[in-house]
Amino acid sequence: MPVERSEFRIVFPLLGQATFTVDERTYKVLDCSEHGLRIATGGDSQIVAGCSLSGKLALLCGQVITLRAEAVRVNADSAALHLPAKGQISLAAIVAEQRYLRAHFPDWR
Repeated sequence: MPVERSEFRIVFPLLGQATFTVDERTYKVLDCSEHGLRIATGGDSQIVAGCSLSGKLALLCGQVITLRAEAVRVNADSAALHLPAKGQISLAAIVAEQRYLRAHFPDWR
């Protein structure tokens, strides 16, 4: 039986991904929801569980959102980031991104 989520999660296609920029480093966003995102770290050793990150999320639809996040799970090539309630991604931004992906990536689901 599939697990139901309380929030819609966007899983980005390989050829079109949002980015999360922290200082001078830019990470590809693998997926995101209102309260979190998962980024490809490429083995960046500066991201460890418990560290705080502040940066800009650039969605493909053109929106740029300033975020503060905490790394809650880190493995060799990705990190799961939690966004506090006041720093979350709005549902409107999630829906706009979903519309963009459906329009520009017809096979995306």
